[in-house]
Amino acid sequence: MILATIAAGCATPGRGALLRPEEPGAHAIQDARLREKMRELDALMYERMRTELEIDRDRRRQAKEIAVVAADLSRTVAAIVAAAPGLPLTADERSRFLALAEQLRIRVDRLREHAEQGQIDAIPGTLGDITAVCGSCHHLFRKPLESVPD
Repeated sequence: MILATIAAGCATPGRGALLRPEEPGAHAIQDARLREKMRELDALMYERMRTELEIDRDRRRQAKEIAVVAADLSRTVAAIVAAAPGLPLTADERSRFLALAEQLRIRVDRLREHAEQGQIDAIPGTLGDITAVCGSCHHLFRKPLESVPD
């Protein structure tokens, strides 16, 4: 593809063929077109590619944001636990509910720790664990949504 682009840059307008070296000014025209095509390639290759330093900076920023959200989520889990005594649950249900809330708290704290320590690769797995605990609790304690008539 790169060679095709370079060759196209050397083509004579309307002819679609490379200039022959014996044509007057052929070298200057080819040289100018070649430089133009190389600038286009540079722009395509390097403008959109972030450097490792930029990627690392963005990851650290995202990790800080994830840590803040995880801390907020931890406070939400604490509020859920605090509300448990007022929920219409049997003793067994309450025990199961609180056990799931504790699992959630542990996983959310782990997420916050991963984010604070910059362990970016561990975050997706921890988010999956959090989602699994949420799904388990919702499956047991939330009523399924009733279908809404059309």
